Amino acid sequence: MVLICFLVRKNPQSRQEKQLSFLVARQKEFKEAALQAKRKGEVNQAKEYLRLAKGFDPLIDASE
Repeated sequence: MVLICFLVRKNPQSRQEKQLSFLVARQKEFKEAALQAKRKGEVNQAKEYLRLAKGFDPLIDASE
């Protein structure tokens, strides 16, 4: 009789997938904050949030 064992991970995401998911979510938060700041008339704050969001692009590209 042959027994076959499979390793079943509780969370199917790899570390890379988790990191990518985190970075994309964080970038989205900054973009949403930029939109909210713009709606409030805080243009300089909106620009800063967009700069921060844009800073995630190289990290996201490296993580893909």
